[in-house]
Amino acid sequence: AIYPFPPEWNGSLALNGLLTRGNSETEQLGFRFGSGKRWEDDRFTAGAEYTYGRQRDPDTDEHSTSVDYGAIFAKWDHFFTQKFYGYLTTKAERDGVAELEYRVTPSVGVGYQWFEGPTFNLATEVGLAYVYEKFEGQNATDFLGPRLAYHVDWSPVSVLKLYHNLEYLPSFQDFGGDFLLNLDAGLRVTVWKSFFTDF
Repeated sequence: AIYPFPPEWNGSLALNGLLTRGNSETEQLGFRFGSGKRWEDDRFTAGAEYTYGRQRDPDTDEHSTSVDYGAIFAKWDHFFTQKFYGYLTTKAERDGVAELEYRVTPSVGVGYQWFEGPTFNLATEVGLAYVYEKFEGQNATDFLGPRLAYHVDWSPVSVLKLYHNLEYLPSFQDFGGDFLLNLDAGLRVTVWKSFFTDF
């Protein structure tokens, strides 16, 4: 390209809330943020999310926390060819309801971008991950294992986007019994200009 367009940052911010009254009383509020940038040979993505909620027991009138989860992540991809790339990624999590004080998961590996475009994206990844976590009242534990993951999204029409992500991290010592499985799936509908709703 003689005059290539400079790469631009893109991102989104989603807010969610829940309020119920009647037989049950529940309040919940959260957010999810994601951002990224694509160069000719590199790609960077990062994000954060947090959700907090509580509910009231109608018999005892006591409030209890129903959700208290937060996470941040960052990922760097370097493309060796048009489709084959290496990656570095890390994620940190906390879950108050599950009594998880922290979990840190750095990983390194390779991936293959089968499709990349404005309407359809599909990538698969394999690598090595290290999981270090601590629960309340317990000693910290860790394990080393493979990381298998894929990401797919599809926009059949301009206002609709379907997406699904899966990440599987088993331990080398107990492949089928000690593992983490992270997945999400949903659809995003454009409401007006840059405003959207997520399901």
